[in-house]
Amino acid sequence: MPSTLEMKVISSTGGKVGLLCPRRRQFWVFKVDPIKLICTGEFHRQRRFQRGCGDAPLIPQAPPPRYSDLRRNFHASAISDDFLAIGCRGIIMIFFLDGDEAGCWVTTMKLNDDAITEHLTFSPDGQHVAALVRDPAGYVTPPDGNQPAVVRAPSGYAILIFDTASFPKEGLTREDHFEPFMAAIDVSIPLNSFSPRQPTLILLSPYAKKIAVSTTLVDNLALLQLYRKTGEGWQGGQICSGSVFPHDDPTTWHGRGITGMELYNLKPVGC
Repeated sequence: MPSTLEMKVISSTGGKVGLLCPRRRQFWVFKVDPIKLICTGEFHRQRRFQRGCGDAPLIPQAPPPRYSDLRRNFHASAISDDFLAIGCRGIIMIFFLDGDEAGCWVTTMKLNDDAITEHLTFSPDGQHVAALVRDPAGYVTPPDGNQPAVVRAPSGYAILIFDTASFPKEGLTREDHFEPFMAAIDVSIPLNSFSPRQPTLILLSPYAKKIAVSTTLVDNLALLQLYRKTGEGWQGGQICSGSVFPHDDPTTWHGRGITGMELYNLKPVGC
């Protein structure tokens, strides 16, 4: 394991922890209490994607996933008790975290080649995962042409939400190809309202009924917006501004914006 780990994620229950090295395209997932290595994964330049269960040595996944020769750095990650999500330029990947097939890459969302996954988050119940995607062209189109999620936003930002119930959990290593594409559910949330700020963090409530979005700073102010699921789709609420750190703060903390949020299924309060 390298000495510098640039990504660290923990599940909402605290039961699983993921450590990632984005530049080397490696990850390690541990069970907590007691601490135990569950699986490892690596995108090796010659051997493509390899995974290891527990302390077992890394071996190529069989059958190999479609994009197992990935050579792009990790941009974002999130973890639940069942799955690890990793986003790179042009792709979102989901890995299973249980049993003898832990570490298997089980499903994929292929984005536009220039699209970047800025942030990933699981809902507290683990039933949904959301991705904040930025694409310079302002759209995201899966390669099969079915277009389960299309971003049409001048800002180039949108949120995609996936139902984890559709992710495979068994029969992952076999001879025939199985890895399906992830279908985004009911989501095309273009984020147009924050200019000149950019959205940086998203958070899902249980059952994916609400989404919170926070932005970068202008001076010392970041913006927050809550989206609520209605019968007609997703409705954006009032945009609120929050002072993060004084603009003349002697440290560099004020440049980081909002670094953490909590979201529950409560009625929204006025800002």
